Amino acid sequence: MDMTELHIHLEGAVPIKAMAEIYRRHGHPELGDPERVKEFIRFEGFSDFLSRFKHFLTYMKAAEDYAFLTEAALANLADDGIRDVELTISLGAASFFHGLDWTHVLEEIARGYSAAHTATGIEMRILVDLIRNHGPEAGWKAARFAAENRHLNIAGINLGGDEANYPAAPYTEIYAFARDQGLGLTAHAGEAAGPESVWACVNLLKVDRIGHGTRAAEDPALLETIAERGIAIEACPTSNVRTGAVASLADHPLRKFLDAGCRVCLNTDDPTFFGVRLSDEFRQCAETHRLSDDEVQSLHRVAREAAFTGRPVRSM
Repeated sequence: MDMTELHIHLEGAVPIKAMAEIYRRHGHPELGDPERVKEFIRFEGFSDFLSRFKHFLTYMKAAEDYAFLTEAALANLADDGIRDVELTISLGAASFFHGLDWTHVLEEIARGYSAAHTATGIEMRILVDLIRNHGPEAGWKAARFAAENRHLNIAGINLGGDEANYPAAPYTEIYAFARDQGLGLTAHAGEAAGPESVWACVNLLKVDRIGHGTRAAEDPALLETIAERGIAIEACPTSNVRTGAVASLADHPLRKFLDAGCRVCLNTDDPTFFGVRLSDEFRQCAETHRLSDDEVQSLHRVAREAAFTGRPVRSM
């Protein structure tokens, strides 16, 4: 079956060989060996994951790297049967680490996408990541850029970064602006903080989707609200196990989400780092949570229906 994936970061979806090539290009010959990269990205716990993830970001030094990495990532996803994907891009990191021009980066991403689309037929849209740690001023810059550059295949905004220490409330007006501009709205919540973080994204940011949402399962009233409003949960079970958000796949609240009537889709988040493909995610979750055929079909259907496609471009 053709699959759709909505919660996946470009930087975490780059195949091992492509990562090694970037390290080689930019002066790290030891990690120019794919086998060494495999060893390097093994991590213990969430903070160690972030450290290794950021290490790779610091070697994405040229805008042209983004064309190469986008093409490699999309080809790999297409090989797994993914035909439609929304890639979250950390433009703030590109400028923070290397001073890269955002428009140039997106033009290079478009070039990589064009090559991958021609070769595989995969469809892609971009979600611009508003990094919590960088603050609302940087968030405004990213949101305005997203609204002004829809022609570069931008479909929405995301809110990532340190959820535990940087709450969503300061981004309320930014999300209202993005909504008025017709951008799709999603945010990471309930991964590194409790239900109150998810409530903020639901009531203040008025998101269309919730990334992870894991700890929303602790609050039945919250699940009821999410279900009533038709907010889609971008569940990332393997990611949550690997980062310690849940103890095991069996402990992931996927079943609670479904039984509460929530709209849910499956995602890999950072598949290269977590060693999982979307087809693996479906197989493992179907076995662990004893999903019926109808439930599996529902997960696929929600991904297609919750995608930020066909959004009108509104004048600024």
